[in-house]
Amino acid sequence: MKQRKLLVFIILIFFISLLYSKDKWLESVKPIITKAEIKVYKSLKTEEEKRKFIEYFWKARDPNPETIVNEYKEEYFKRVRYAKDRLGGINSDRGRIYIYLGKPLEVKRYRGYEKIVSCELWIYKNDDPKTGLPPFMNILFYKPSDMGDYKLFYPGVQSTFDLLTPSFINHAKSRQEAFRLVKMDFPELAQASLSVIPMEGSPLYNIPNSSSGRVIAKIFSIPEEKVNKSYLSIFAPQSGIVEVEYSFKEIFGKFHFSKNEKAGFDFISYSIIPDHIGFKRMDENSYFAKLQIIVRVESLKGKLLLEKTNKINLKVNSKRKQDIDEKGIIFSGFVPIIPKEKIKVKVLFYNETSKEYLSKEGVVNQGEPIFCLGFKYVFKRKGLSPYQFEDLKIVADPRMIFSKEDELIGIVKSRNKPFVTLINKDNKKNFNLSVERLGNNYYMFKTPLKSFQWGGYYVKVLSGKAEFSSKDFAVIPYVNKKPLIFEKDDKDFNLFKYMFFLGEEYLNNKEVKKAISILEKIPPEFRTEGMSAVYGKAYYLSGNYKKVIELFEKKGKKDYPSLALLANSYLKLNHLKKAALFFEKLRKYGDTVDINNKLGAIYYSLGERDKARIYWNRAKKIKEKKEVK
Repeated sequence: MKQRKLLVFIILIFFISLLYSKDKWLESVKPIITKAEIKVYKSLKTEEEKRKFIEYFWKARDPNPETIVNEYKEEYFKRVRYAKDRLGGINSDRGRIYIYLGKPLEVKRYRGYEKIVSCELWIYKNDDPKTGLPPFMNILFYKPSDMGDYKLFYPGVQSTFDLLTPSFINHAKSRQEAFRLVKMDFPELAQASLSVIPMEGSPLYNIPNSSSGRVIAKIFSIPEEKVNKSYLSIFAPQSGIVEVEYSFKEIFGKFHFSKNEKAGFDFISYSIIPDHIGFKRMDENSYFAKLQIIVRVESLKGKLLLEKTNKINLKVNSKRKQDIDEKGIIFSGFVPIIPKEKIKVKVLFYNETSKEYLSKEGVVNQGEPIFCLGFKYVFKRKGLSPYQFEDLKIVADPRMIFSKEDELIGIVKSRNKPFVTLINKDNKKNFNLSVERLGNNYYMFKTPLKSFQWGGYYVKVLSGKAEFSSKDFAVIPYVNKKPLIFEKDDKDFNLFKYMFFLGEEYLNNKEVKKAISILEKIPPEFRTEGMSAVYGKAYYLSGNYKKVIELFEKKGKKDYPSLALLANSYLKLNHLKKAALFFEKLRKYGDTVDINNKLGAIYYSLGERDKARIYWNRAKKIKEKKEVK
């Protein structure tokens, strides 16, 4: 009896250890297992299924299936052992980078210094262009406040400030000063704090390093890209498990706004360069991303004046995707604005494919003159493009980063000939630039940057005795690969279309008379069906109810806005039976307290008190239900 109990106990311990070993396996492959694989693995019921899953897991990663040894598996566990023995484990920042990239070409350690916290600089050489990673990379780790474990340093998120010890941090009053302090004794470390890519980046706090974000994101996506997950259908064919990220992730990027004008219209041009674009692979040579750019023009109090959505189905081949990964891509567009003193502009970039977004808002002061910087200009006689000033178009990078090989180009609108000065932020040296008149109070200046020292600059523009504008930019010592450009142009430049947009903005700003004066200048043949709601609202708010009825009565199929305007216009004109007819039609879109109360009042006025009581009772019940909820 005792022997049987002992045997049962041993078997129980065996199965518990077996279960534990499988869970331990899941933990051991945590750095490389994908979300979809975790989901499938956890759904498996039997140990046999899990054993089979583990077998296929490694087969899917085997670079040479015809050989006995799985080279990937052997190399992975070799890196795991090193990470556990030397780097604080597989979940530490150093451990994960070592597992993803392997042994660095060189490691430089900085420890025991008064000025800087403990750091490690790992230098990698990448010989495989298929990975999408740059040929050389500086991966920096540091101990925040010289305490705890080493953390991965994100250039652009962290700065050289974060490398200073708590006792030395008061010696620097700005990021630029912190950079100079570190650079005096540790030039390579200071440079690595600017960018993952050697010799890239600027110490200026307002020039974020987007390429570093792309490279780091690429490193952490290596486990997802190196495995064919088709084997998962063996274990979960009925559930069709796929990898889906439901949460929205904010990404880094840079925005730029500039006021411009053409043919008497004011516009806001905008440009966005996201840190990266998350694509979905369609086949071996094509990728896809479904994007939206939503632009909102608001009053300073948050009143919506205009909203425009630009939907982009971005389809690229492998070469194009690689260019976007390495260089980035700029999305540019424009929206018309009314001549108001100050306007708030909000731009939301949303990648529906990867569930990633970035947003930015800025205040445009209409009193400020037009001023724009770029690295290229073209003359454009027809149509309208972003950053177009009459017939001149500027090509701009929203990061405001220029190579020494670039030419700095600026456009200024001023009644008087402006005086333009370039100022070096570090040594305060001034460089006066020649200015060329273009007509219509527009002036252009341009200068090659070859002879300029790399670093931070700003442009100061004087008109008469007053300084009216300045812009920051950076000159970098290496060739800056220009991003790809995706623009939303208007090739035809239909004046009446923009008149309608302005009329809509005036209407939303409660300037009804101005709205109507603009809307009525649009010839009837250029008015579309989609404009009717704006015209109807304008006429209703101005008290011209007959015009509302004239606009919508003969219209065939009526939508909610037209029914609401018709019902209320007939009510204002005391045409009660007609008003009741259209309020009844409105109830089909939603039985509300307001509609039923209005119908009750109408039928009471018509002398149909029993019918009025029915609608008032219905309004009371709807209100009570809402209060209970």
